[in-house]
Amino acid sequence: IKKTGDGSTFLGAGPFWLLQLWLNATFEKELELILPENHYDEVRKRQIEGLRLTRLAPLPRGLDYEQLFLKYFNIFLHLKEFKEDYAPFLGRAVGPT
Repeated sequence: IKKTGDGSTFLGAGPFWLLQLWLNATFEKELELILPENHYDEVRKRQIEGLRLTRLAPLPRGLDYEQLFLKYFNIFLHLKEFKEDYAPFLGRAVGPT
């Protein structure tokens, strides 16, 4: 677990951290993820996209892990077609080109 500038924590090592970043990048719309307002300034100044991806939070807020898992499972169960958004790292909007 890593400490961030505001004192909050996130899992910053191992395969689950990488999986969460990939899910956030690839399925941001489907998972109904938002960037909380208190992170706008930090994200606006970012050098890498990973900073924004770690700050995304699910809607509605307050769901427990079991509810989130069921919500995500149902989303993936009903995906029927591949969209261009599912390959988010083909082009770079932030960072070196």
